[in-house]
Amino acid sequence: MAKATASTTDVNQAKSLAISFINSNKGKPLLLADEYVFKLNKNTTTTKYWIRTLNGCPAKVHTDLNSQFIKIVGDHNHFSEKEQLEVREFREKVKQRAIHETTPIHLFHSRFNRRVQVNHPNIWSFIKFLQGEENRFHHIYIQFTAGLGARPKQAETIAIQRRIDTLDKRYYDGAMNAMEYLGGLSFTVAKRKK
Repeated sequence: MAKATASTTDVNQAKSLAISFINSNKGKPLLLADEYVFKLNKNTTTTKYWIRTLNGCPAKVHTDLNSQFIKIVGDHNHFSEKEQLEVREFREKVKQRAIHETTPIHLFHSRFNRRVQVNHPNIWSFIKFLQGEENRFHHIYIQFTAGLGARPKQAETIAIQRRIDTLDKRYYDGAMNAMEYLGGLSFTVAKRKK
C-alpha cells in the first residue's frame, strides 16, 4: 500500500490530507482518502481524476501524475465506509501475503490434520459418519421428489420389528419386568457379527 501526504493551497481544503492506495479485486488502483474509497475516472497530461466507488456520491479527488493530492471537489452525501475500508485493506494484505508466502500450504494442512487426529481421533469418524448420513438423506430426498416410493422392508427388518412388538406387549401386559424387557431389547437390536 503506497502512502502519500498531500498539501494544497486551496483555502477550503484541509492543509494536508493523507491518501493511500490499494488494489481492487480486478487489480486496478483505488485511492483511499478520509475513510472513503475512490476509483480512477480518467488521466490527463497533468492530473488524475478520481470518483467515488459508491454511485451517486458527488465527491471527487484530483491528484497529479505522481499521486500527490491536489484537491477535493464536492461533498459526500453519506457517511464514511470505515468498516468496508478495513475489510478491503485486510483482504489486500492477505492477498499479498498469499502471493509472497514461502511455506507450502499442503504441508501445513497435513501437519494440522495429524495434530487434530492425535488429540481427537473419534471426531474424524464422527464427521465421516455425518457426511455419509447427509449423502444418504440427499439421495433419498432426490428419489422421493422424483416420485419413487419408500423401499419395501426386508425380511430381517420385519422379523426384528415383530420381536420388538412382542417384547413391548409382554412388558406392558406385566409378563416381564423392566430388566428383562431391556435385556430382550438389547439382544434384539444388537448387531450380530457375520
